[in-house]
Amino acid sequence: MAVGLEESGGSIVDRFDGRRDLEAGMVRVLHTGSFSDDPTRILRGVDLAVRLGFEIEAETSARAREATAQGALDTLSPARLRQAWRRMLATRPTAKLELAERLGLLRALHPEIELGSRAPSRFDLATDDDPLVHLRVLAGNRSSVARAVAERFGLADREIERWASLGERLAALSAAADALLVGHASGVRAAVEPFDEEELALVERSLGGGVAAVVDRYRREVEPVGLVVRGDDLVAAGQPEGPAIGRALERTLRARTDGEIEAEEEFEYACRQLESEE
Repeated sequence: MAVGLEESGGSIVDRFDGRRDLEAGMVRVLHTGSFSDDPTRILRGVDLAVRLGFEIEAETSARAREATAQGALDTLSPARLRQAWRRMLATRPTAKLELAERLGLLRALHPEIELGSRAPSRFDLATDDDPLVHLRVLAGNRSSVARAVAERFGLADREIERWASLGERLAALSAAADALLVGHASGVRAAVEPFDEEELALVERSLGGGVAAVVDRYRREVEPVGLVVRGDDLVAAGQPEGPAIGRALERTLRARTDGEIEAEEEFEYACRQLESEE
């Protein structure tokens, strides 16, 4: 649709009956080759329909399902595919995932990705750091699925490994949860710190039970505790630079986390740890 630039205000040029579709709340492609020309339009159509409260016109839906089934999205570069999914899931991910599943988009991403019995409302509670986290929820603890999706998005090697190892790390945390809830706080730190902030938000908001309780304890008792003493302080006091300082600080943090020492005792404690290595 367009508006002429005549001084009188111009007339609306509407060669494809766009006004009719706007009034009807309908998303419709302009021509039969629209999705083959640019497969990201399928994802953009889902985004528009949910954000605007529109319906995707029946023939357009059929063409989207057909193009998806024929591998239209496989023609996209990993970067474009990743960008399209991120943009789509940035708002109202639950409704968009449900519509995406009806159009075959989830199975096109990976045959084992599906909403299934997972509570859709949980997706809207997940972290906003990266919308792709919603797909990590769907991959669950299936390492091969998570790895395949991460590789499909062209993520960096480190991120691929984090996607692939999340299920295994969650399983280990779950198995140790009961012991961690009653054990030393330093044990909670060691168990939780392998998870990045996005993963912790995912656990807190998408999972429950003992794992979420461990993360809650970490938030309350462990995360607020940090060291006052720094490696530079030890070097300035005459301690030689080297990995021993790092080990001494680790043991100092463990003692501080468990309440064995106070902040004002950290320097002396760290020095004693260094002396014990001599």
